[in-house]
Amino acid sequence: MLSTLLTTFFVPAILSIENYGHYKMYLFYVSYIGASHLGFCDGIYLKYGGMKKEEVNERGVSIEHKTLFIFEIIVSFAVLILGAIRRDFCIFILALTNIPLIFIGFYNFIFQAVGDFRRYSRNQLMATIINLLLTIGLLVFKIDDYKIYVLLHCIIQYISWYIAFVFFRKDYRLLKVKASVKVLFSNI
Repeated sequence: MLSTLLTTFFVPAILSIENYGHYKMYLFYVSYIGASHLGFCDGIYLKYGGMKKEEVNERGVSIEHKTLFIFEIIVSFAVLILGAIRRDFCIFILALTNIPLIFIGFYNFIFQAVGDFRRYSRNQLMATIINLLLTIGLLVFKIDDYKIYVLLHCIIQYISWYIAFVFFRKDYRLLKVKASVKVLFSNI
């Protein structure tokens, strides 16, 4: 809530109108990132919903993880090219933000599906705390460049992804497997 308060009231006071507009456009784009997995993560949630952690097949999760990663690399690359062609900084960084955001969602869906709300809550809390601290830092130094805020948001997603991945790996060992188009479409 404090993080929202900062970005709603204090960031507009620091950024110029044009910079704030670009920053909000980037956040608007980010709000649609979840569509890039085409419901794959929702399919994972439905597949594992009600299971216990011990019942989840490591090989299956490994294949799903690898499949989603390859798919999102392709999606991110397409968005990256679009951003480069249009010379749009926000779209370019959006492409870099895509993978961590999708995987944070993937891990959180699995944690929710198996009832591990402690890890799910920890992921959410860590992302909020990191965002809050770094946003406060930008506000203290009164930085008026939307590109810094956008880059910072992207970096926050990578830090959050790493933390979520560490928690995920404590419960699920990822095996060396190949991606599967069949798995992709069965979960979409």
